[in-house]
Amino acid sequence: MVLEHHAAYDRTGYPPLSGQRMPSLPARIVAVADCFDALTSRRQYRKAEERRQALAILQAAAGRGYDPRIVRTFVRLLGLFPVGSLVRLTSGEVGLVVRNHETKPARPVVRMVLDPRGDPLDAGEQREIDLSERAADGRHPRSVERSLDPRDFDLDMLSLLSTGQLEPTEHDDGVGLMHEPAYGEQPPPGYVDAHDELAVREATG
Repeated sequence: MVLEHHAAYDRTGYPPLSGQRMPSLPARIVAVADCFDALTSRRQYRKAEERRQALAILQAAAGRGYDPRIVRTFVRLLGLFPVGSLVRLTSGEVGLVVRNHETKPARPVVRMVLDPRGDPLDAGEQREIDLSERAADGRHPRSVERSLDPRDFDLDMLSLLSTGQLEPTEHDDGVGLMHEPAYGEQPPPGYVDAHDELAVREATG
């Protein structure tokens, strides 16, 4: 599994697999999860991808880099906005996803935690909004604009989930984890593919 998770579904990637054998099922599962984690994690050289964009990248690479059946299952199980994640609404407010709609994954129920100015709401002011509900004119008053990283707001998610109160979290300005780019992920500046012997020779003189 560890050896093969960078060997793509279409048998490109590395290490090269003998004959017509494709990566094992566990390796194909890990490859999808690894790519999603890489895309949605903040790196020193780039911001994290928005959740829907990361899922779209995975879906675009299905059948080439990734097993399409695993990608479909991954997207269905993970959902667009998992319970406990933060989202910005078209109203400018920030909400915490508390439930997902059974048939409308893009319209969860959210608990409002920041007002449109970005100011925290007290526990008594936080209300739940069902984004699937329509106004009298038939329109949706609010929609999800994008998913958010709690670190961008200095929020302690554990405190928020357990008490409903917003507490600042400590900054971590470390370099962060470096790793092999997943299939479809843009390599960081200066990255040298250790599996490309010619590139290694050129980089080392």
